[in-house]
Amino acid sequence: ESVIVLPALGLQFETHRGYPPMPLFAHRRFVPLASLQDFIINEGLWGWNVRYYLAAIHYSQQDTLSLRVAYENLLPRFPVILEVYRGVHEMLNRHCS
Repeated sequence: ESVIVLPALGLQFETHRGYPPMPLFAHRRFVPLASLQDFIINEGLWGWNVRYYLAAIHYSQQDTLSLRVAYENLLPRFPVILEVYRGVHEMLNRHCS
């Protein structure tokens, strides 16, 4: 799974299934920069544990706010999430400045 920042365009979320040398399929979801409201670290409860996850808040085609969760299958630990969060914000801030 990956989050790709496309400067001046938006964010692309990718999930690849299969073995690395021969993936079976790739699923890509794109969030245009014009509809992106924020990229956040959120927390959710999983059993008795608190799990952190990355999400893009954006307007959907129906003009309602939606969450697009990054790494929804991997659910990496907080240090990894924080590093990705900082990198995405750095790239987005470079473009907006």
